[in-house]
Amino acid sequence: MDILVGQQGSGKTIMCYRKIRKTLNENPYQKVIMLVPEQFSLETQKELATLLAPGLFLVDVISFSTLVNRAIGDDVTILDDLEKVMILKRVIIKHKAKLGYYSDDTDGFLEQLNILLNTCEKFGIDTLRSDTNSILKSKLDDIQNIFKWFYEFIESKFYTGQGSLEVLRDTLQYTKYYEDTVILVDGFYSFTKNQLEVLMELYKQSKQMLITLPMDRLYCDDEPIRASSIFYQSILTLRNIRKNVDDAEVYLCNKYGEFKHRDFEYLTENYFKTAKINCAKVSDVVSLYCYRNISLEVEEVAKQIKSLVRDNGYRYNDISVLTGDVEAYKIYIDTTFTEYGIPHFLDINRSIYTNALVSMIISLLDVITTSWSYKSMMALLKSDMLPIKRADVDYLENYILAQGINRKNKWQDSWQYGDSSWDFERLNNLRLEISSMLSELETNFNANKNKNGRLNILDATTVLYRFLEQLNVYDKVQDIVEYHRRHNNLSLELENSQIWEQVMMVLERLVDILGAEEVSIKSYKSLLSTSLNYEKMKIIPASQDQVLIGDIQRTRLPRQKAVFILGVNEGVIPATDNNKGLFSDMDMATLQETADDKIYEAFVHNNLYYGDLEIYTALNKPSERLFVSTVTSDEKGAIKRPSIVFNRLKRLFTIKDTPNRDFVDNIFSSNATLGEVGSCFRQFAMAANPSMDFNWRDALSWYIDNPLYSEHVTSSFRRLFDSNIQPQLDTAINLYSDNIVTNVSQLEKYRKCPCSYFIQYGLKASERQLFKWNSADIGTIFHSVLERYPIKLRENNTDWLNVDAQKKQEIVRDVVEESLNKHNVRNIQGAQINHIVDKIEKISTRAIDAITYQLKQGKFEPKAYEYKFGEYGMPQIEVQLPDGQSLALRGTIDRVDVYVADNNEYVKILDYKSGKQAFDLVEVYYGLQLQLLLYLDAYLKLNSNNNAKTLTEAGVYYFKIDVADVKYAHGKSLDELQQELYRSYKLSGLTLDDVDVAKAIEVELDANVIPVKQKKAGGFDSNSVVATTQQFQSLRNHIYNLVSKLGQDIVDGKINARPYKLNKATACDYCNYHGICQFDEKLAGNDYDVLDCTNRKEILNQVVEEEQNGLD
Repeated sequence: MDILVGQQGSGKTIMCYRKIRKTLNENPYQKVIMLVPEQFSLETQKELATLLAPGLFLVDVISFSTLVNRAIGDDVTILDDLEKVMILKRVIIKHKAKLGYYSDDTDGFLEQLNILLNTCEKFGIDTLRSDTNSILKSKLDDIQNIFKWFYEFIESKFYTGQGSLEVLRDTLQYTKYYEDTVILVDGFYSFTKNQLEVLMELYKQSKQMLITLPMDRLYCDDEPIRASSIFYQSILTLRNIRKNVDDAEVYLCNKYGEFKHRDFEYLTENYFKTAKINCAKVSDVVSLYCYRNISLEVEEVAKQIKSLVRDNGYRYNDISVLTGDVEAYKIYIDTTFTEYGIPHFLDINRSIYTNALVSMIISLLDVITTSWSYKSMMALLKSDMLPIKRADVDYLENYILAQGINRKNKWQDSWQYGDSSWDFERLNNLRLEISSMLSELETNFNANKNKNGRLNILDATTVLYRFLEQLNVYDKVQDIVEYHRRHNNLSLELENSQIWEQVMMVLERLVDILGAEEVSIKSYKSLLSTSLNYEKMKIIPASQDQVLIGDIQRTRLPRQKAVFILGVNEGVIPATDNNKGLFSDMDMATLQETADDKIYEAFVHNNLYYGDLEIYTALNKPSERLFVSTVTSDEKGAIKRPSIVFNRLKRLFTIKDTPNRDFVDNIFSSNATLGEVGSCFRQFAMAANPSMDFNWRDALSWYIDNPLYSEHVTSSFRRLFDSNIQPQLDTAINLYSDNIVTNVSQLEKYRKCPCSYFIQYGLKASERQLFKWNSADIGTIFHSVLERYPIKLRENNTDWLNVDAQKKQEIVRDVVEESLNKHNVRNIQGAQINHIVDKIEKISTRAIDAITYQLKQGKFEPKAYEYKFGEYGMPQIEVQLPDGQSLALRGTIDRVDVYVADNNEYVKILDYKSGKQAFDLVEVYYGLQLQLLLYLDAYLKLNSNNNAKTLTEAGVYYFKIDVADVKYAHGKSLDELQQELYRSYKLSGLTLDDVDVAKAIEVELDANVIPVKQKKAGGFDSNSVVATTQQFQSLRNHIYNLVSKLGQDIVDGKINARPYKLNKATACDYCNYHGICQFDEKLAGNDYDVLDCTNRKEILNQVVEEEQNGLD
């Protein structure tokens, strides 16, 4: 036995190849075996085939798994990771009640449990125990029990990977298949206990054995080893071999200069040294870069790869890109490399769980186990595997959401809920088609259940497979493959071309391992879901000439000419242990104190230092060029620091500046250069760079003349000058209606933002209806309650001030029930409606108490409720427009109170609000609050000629319907608390500047009912919100003129996105249409309509002055 040790890249593998060639030259019939890690077998075969041209028939390149398969054959099943997870899931479900700490059987836990099982087998750990009475002891007891149940289940039926090596070892003891063979073992860092035993059995039969191990020098057998050494495991392995083979010869290989540039030898020799290096070396082969962010880093790497291929004669498969976080870099690499025309292959195992076929299977079982819940039904339908068109699925979903269909019984009833806008024939045809399929599947599952409601996994899988077959799901998958083939989506084509076979394989393995087990449908779904979630798809590269993209700690690279290592930052390379395992840091510390050497190596040393060896190996992989880069910030702008790996390298080599290329040097591919041309064109159009290189114009001419790009280029450059400024709409009068009828709320919406108004009322864009109560629904019911309450009072021969408390509560309960029955058009039932009823009844009772209190404080009496303009024979509010047309307004005054004194009838207008809106004179002036003053004006004009008395405004107010409460303080009486509660319902509005009229509303004028307070000396204090008769009249005229102007703007089709801005409030704050209008202050012509904030007195004086001057 010869053992060849040396640094990574020192030529050990090349020496093995030379040994093979020399052996075969001496004896062409000599049996030669090269044993390598499984992921290296293909690459090794390719290299040997080239070396031993014209073929590879004389050398057998194998792995340990190949040895096992040859020895055992098909008689025994060797469990892979997926099958072990299936069994672990099953034993945990079966013995769940016996577990103390780990009652969880989630997929993440099972994956970590399987890793722990593999680790224990790899290091020969039979028992995990802790003597301390702690959480760790509970964990280890549960794990030990789970492993015991696992091994009991597989006993004499299946073997694990390490268990199969034991069988191989025993088989080799009586077989002579490898007798007189030359065996070379290469590519391993260390060996497990069972692998080493197999090697010793092979050694006994072999003619000669050569083993290579990574090591920086020769070590004596009694020399102490630092645990932090990256060669720690290799040194221990060497010593274990020499214990078994005393006469094994050990040689040091150091062939750097023969195969690689001397700078790589310099890197290898000095990487771990801590001694001061006076000056970093300027190297042509080792390049360090620092980039601002990932996007710039990946783009620069793409340019360097194109340069290597174009200018240095590299093939793409001579280049590899490694990173510590493939998921973070994947989207950047895919996008940028595709743009630069770089063929690449991402060496990651893709989860099949998100594939449409898998989603359909899991959702199908979810539907049955959740009684056809909304979530599971829509996941099933949106998998596009059922014979239902996507347009029908979308239409169905809208109806289901609007009507709250979320259970099986609702799917089985005929659908007739909702208004006439729904196509009930179409909906019911879809309902019957879907429910019949699912009912048949459910029936077949139930037919195979035993008396305990369970069925064996074989029967369940058979039912599921026949359902897929009945629906021709395989043909549907092939249609998806063909679709991606036509659209050149190579990755998705490969994924979907393999998915059917892979899913079938999972089903077969589930049946092979657990077929006779009896489970509930829910447990079967859980088992299958875990299995499919754990299964990974290994995509085969579409071609050989591709750049390999991999993870620095997982991807085992072949020998490469150039290697790029990206994102060498703290926590990424080397990766930070995020403690995702089963044991906490405290657990690990306890294990380290109480455990033996095996547990230390498995759980402590392996976690701390194994990553360093992988990184060191990657740094030594390239033979010609090494590029290492770090970034200073992430995609969110957060600062990122270089890692210890980068800091070690910059001690040895200088950091290079990013190449400053001119336009011509930046041409790498037609797609990528198009972006450069666009950037230059924008700079030219904005005159941002007078000294710019004008070579881009030649490139632009090439794109315009090229039929592949001309249309795209023309439209792209046109978009550079696009604007979201809307033109005037010429057909506005046809769009909104011939009679130009609207309401006050819509006018306020238009004043806030014309574009938002147009989208909502012109285009009629609306949000999806949901089967739940929203604020608008509840507000409508509150209005209905306050409308019906006085009607009920009259029916019971009483009024607001004289009804007794018990009768009032009965009436409130009745009107709440009537209002809910009237407005609950979607038939919402159950606990939700009961909660809503209680809530509305409490809020309504408090509001009615507050209104009663307010009426008692003054002399005004309610005269009209729900006074509607444009309904029940009442005329609409007519507003003359400047062009001679008229605008008709509809609306409803919630309550009109009157007070008669002398020959005057004073009118008080009230509007109930269930939101947070309060009266604001500034918003009234700018047209953001039109309602109260416009209603007052219309009411006075319509009723002046029909009334013997002179109608005069007394005030306009909002009454807020809300959940009002007060905080109790020690010493407060119940009456004081009640007064505070009433004050929380204080009216918000404008009152006539007349003490007698104000006292008719609130006798005490102490600002408890209206925002008006009388001074002791007479008159109102400065905080009182009052206006004179002249000011009221001027305000009414101002509002009328403002409505006229807004109506004219609507008719003229002015729909530009110009939202108002008053103080910090804007029309965009609660707008649902920002995604449509795309308003952005940074864009040209996108400006707010900024309104000056002024005080109340200035506004009142200004409207009077405007009227006197004849101004609008």
